[in-house]
Amino acid sequence: MKKIYLLILCAINLLVFCTISKRIFASVDIQNVKKTMIAEVGSIKPKDLEYEGYQIVSSNINFNRSGDYQVVYRNEETNNSCFKIVKLKNKKDLEGQISYAKTTNLEIGGITNGTFQKVIKDNQNNYYIAYINEVIIDQEELYDICVAKIYDNTIIYQKTIFEKEKGLIVDMLVDEDKLVILLEKEGTSKTNDVFLYILDDKGEILNFQQFIGSGINHAIKLLQDITSYYIVGETTSTDYDYNFSHKYRCGVVFIVDKEQPERFTYYSVIDENYDVTVNDACICDDKLYVSTTIYNKEIRARQLELYVFDNIRYEYYDKSLLFITLTKTLLKMSCDNNDQLVMVFEDYDEEKSGMSQYVYLVDQMLNKTLVYKTNCYRAENTNLVDFVAVDNNDYIFLYHLYNSKELNKYGYLYQVVSNNKVLFEIEKYSENDSIGGLVENNYDELIFNNRNSLKIDGIDYTYLNSHGTLVINNPSDTITLPVLYAGGEKCQIDEEKSTIISPTSQFGSYIARYYFTNKDIEYIYIENIRINPYCNLRDKGLYDTDVKINFNGTATLNHQSIESGYEISKPGSYTLELKGKDDEKFEINFEVANISNREIIEDDIVPEIEEIKTRDDKEIKKAIIEESIDLNDIKKKTKNNLWYVLLPIAFAIAFVLVLKKR
Repeated sequence: MKKIYLLILCAINLLVFCTISKRIFASVDIQNVKKTMIAEVGSIKPKDLEYEGYQIVSSNINFNRSGDYQVVYRNEETNNSCFKIVKLKNKKDLEGQISYAKTTNLEIGGITNGTFQKVIKDNQNNYYIAYINEVIIDQEELYDICVAKIYDNTIIYQKTIFEKEKGLIVDMLVDEDKLVILLEKEGTSKTNDVFLYILDDKGEILNFQQFIGSGINHAIKLLQDITSYYIVGETTSTDYDYNFSHKYRCGVVFIVDKEQPERFTYYSVIDENYDVTVNDACICDDKLYVSTTIYNKEIRARQLELYVFDNIRYEYYDKSLLFITLTKTLLKMSCDNNDQLVMVFEDYDEEKSGMSQYVYLVDQMLNKTLVYKTNCYRAENTNLVDFVAVDNNDYIFLYHLYNSKELNKYGYLYQVVSNNKVLFEIEKYSENDSIGGLVENNYDELIFNNRNSLKIDGIDYTYLNSHGTLVINNPSDTITLPVLYAGGEKCQIDEEKSTIISPTSQFGSYIARYYFTNKDIEYIYIENIRINPYCNLRDKGLYDTDVKINFNGTATLNHQSIESGYEISKPGSYTLELKGKDDEKFEINFEVANISNREIIEDDIVPEIEEIKTRDDKEIKKAIIEESIDLNDIKKKTKNNLWYVLLPIAFAIAFVLVLKKR
């Protein structure tokens, strides 16, 4: 009886678990449902618009006609509604598509003379904005140092960290639902102090740390990994939180425990003879890279150096001298999606009589490789204001353009570069708006410097790098998949939703269907692939016994079904009939003979030897290839058959010698 009760209890638990699991896992994330779908006319079916946990309420899609359509969904659990935009385009319109989304103006109250310093957009489409608002008191310029969180043009919170101070927010990052802020402000004794603030999703202060020193302390960069925050800066202090020995200005990295922010340790970046200037820092493959500059008075030049720290062991790892230079400067360093360190430098180019930008990859041994050089002279003044290493050899450059002689004097140039080529670019000018940079984590949105409101231009673009109809002649060939760039990143192919053709498929004509996706879009593209008939034997060829046949279809050999790799052991005449996709047919005829072991009589071989002797090596090889006979086989046969001639001659010589002795 107890066993029966136990079984019933297990069944109930299983039923409850399945019910809960269905409710938890059934519904697709609403952000996936709301993604804009871009597809070629005729490439999608109604099932492509179905999402688990959502019911289609209405749709106006004509699947066979280009246009912009809308599908309205209802969440089966919450009854909430959402919609998806579907853009159907002809094949030509899919390639090189660039347009502008409407400008976003994020209104934040209380700003009369503000400066926006940084904007981050998270995966939930929340904007985090760091800004300072100027306040004049007794003819002294002071600032309210503030942050704000905005979703769908609604202010979630607006927080003033410091009022009427001299300071700024240097950097910030999003850690799950927390906002972490790095700032500095001037102290009472005219020294700078560094602060780390952690806010929850409502803007309330969870924790803050102040890093105190009696000297001048500056914050440069804020980074994170799974366990720690990294505050990168400079200091002349040798006391309090900067209690380590150094004679000159040095670099410092505070490592703050995420669980207990009051617990921290540090790395120091010290040169015994010179002031150290910290340029930039980034985390890549569990290592912290810090770029520095010192001015070496002895050689009267700057040394650009790279320090590396192991973030697992929390210890110094390595150091490298990158350049000794007079004019070269580091613009930015970052880590791409493949955990490769990328550094962008700028230097005067004598050949171009202007500044050029140089992109270097730095490996784990700190060897640098120049992978891209560019120069941009589009206006009176051209400056690189932002750079993103998206993927291996995929970069985004954002330039500020200024021409005082033009009515629209301010402009920008947005470039997408792949494999050392500019895929496309956007150049735009306005009268009053100066470009400030890219929205972090959202590389298709541009920030403009506006005193009273935050202006963001969204670039709506896709760029499809495709090859049209692809022809495959050999199963060993590779099919190059098309590449899609959208929203500042390379999109991934969803193999489950795609139809990817293998080069080893049977011959025929195919339609490949590629389903791309990123955080913003779904993109469906189809292309034609032609796989030609293949066989390793040629029509009217002659082959030795034990030859193997390889082909890419279903086949019969003299009306007998065979598989690819079949070995022919018997001499004779053969017909290979191949059948491919859609019953497409192909036929070859060939001969098989016992070439390597056949007996050759003397009368037959003499002319053959004489023919070979009169030909040069190229002709010999050509003749042998045409008959599918190996050169070594000919040499072996010739060598083995010489005894027919040499034996009688040897007997004749021996007979003559015997007669002479007598």
